[in-house]
Amino acid sequence: MKVVMGPIESLIKMELNQELPTLDDCYNAVQIGNEFEWSQAVRVNEDEGASEIGVTVGIDEADVEDSGAQSFSTNYDANNVTIDRPMSKDLNSKEANQALMDYGLKLLQMSDETEATDNEWNGVEKIMQKYGVALLGDGNPTFIINSLLKEQRDVYGNKIRAFFGGFHLVLESHRKRGLLFAKSHLEDFFSSWRTSEGQLKWVSLCVLRRLVVILLLLAHICLCSKVMNPGDPNQINAELVMYVLGIYTSTIRALIVIKRNGTTCDVGISASDVVDHMISRAKVYPIIFVILIEIRFAEVIFMLHEAEREGNVDLYLTALKYLTPLFASAHATKYVAMSTDFLVEWFCKSDAEKTIFAEFVFTRKTKNGKKIYSDRFVE
Repeated sequence: MKVVMGPIESLIKMELNQELPTLDDCYNAVQIGNEFEWSQAVRVNEDEGASEIGVTVGIDEADVEDSGAQSFSTNYDANNVTIDRPMSKDLNSKEANQALMDYGLKLLQMSDETEATDNEWNGVEKIMQKYGVALLGDGNPTFIINSLLKEQRDVYGNKIRAFFGGFHLVLESHRKRGLLFAKSHLEDFFSSWRTSEGQLKWVSLCVLRRLVVILLLLAHICLCSKVMNPGDPNQINAELVMYVLGIYTSTIRALIVIKRNGTTCDVGISASDVVDHMISRAKVYPIIFVILIEIRFAEVIFMLHEAEREGNVDLYLTALKYLTPLFASAHATKYVAMSTDFLVEWFCKSDAEKTIFAEFVFTRKTKNGKKIYSDRFVE
């Protein structure tokens, strides 16, 4: 609920304070481009405190240093990681993933044979003896490893575990959302400033221009009645935020016009009113119903970003539950199988196993102390 209501409440406040661009501003910006200057009403005085939109879209590679965290020279140092020789094999092959599993067995053996250097830990049972080795990565290799685990329980049972990472879950969510909704409306929206097929697939335009065009399109729709398959989720994240906020802004303005009913009187609206209005319009107009479903999946992706930033496994699990129907609808059979298997396994895990996953598998830290998904750390 916070992911949906928080940004809407901020937008309502910004609209009332005239911190959002007018339609005239938008039209002029489209015509003039980057040389356009917003009207005085939009340029909020920093001393007065501009409103903030509470949507998080991942962590930049050069993340800002956390003043309260210990700083390291590299991300590897921050996680006490030792780099081994890279394996030159196709990760989509059964052979390569079998080799990774065998390597995991060697790591487990090395752990068993290594004695603690601190006497305090002598005689304490090692975590890996009970938990095994966790392998985490892309969807297809994880699916292959899980299939091999089911086939060869006698060799790898209770010794090797495999998980798909949050970074690749975000990427797959973008792809399947684009697959389902590209032809219904996404291509029409984004082709307004992406004039070629290549531009539709590769996100590279400035945020200002995206917001301007989206606000123009969506204001008209609501009052009158690599985007589709990115190779990297960072290409679409910022643009997706502008898209969703544009929808909310146009809905807020449409609702104000309706409530005023031709007058200039002041009206009061809440985030709940905005959501109710979107649902009521969706009941009448099928295209708005489709758009409403699509932006809900966009908001689930925002949940994944928030889960990464906070290292919040519970939020990650909630997002995964919502995404499983998306994968099923888009015929992503491997992610459906892995998601359901993981959720069932999570339900059966002990508290100790859940803690191990949350603290040692789920995320890593950057050199400045920020949390990132473990598979993103490897990327």
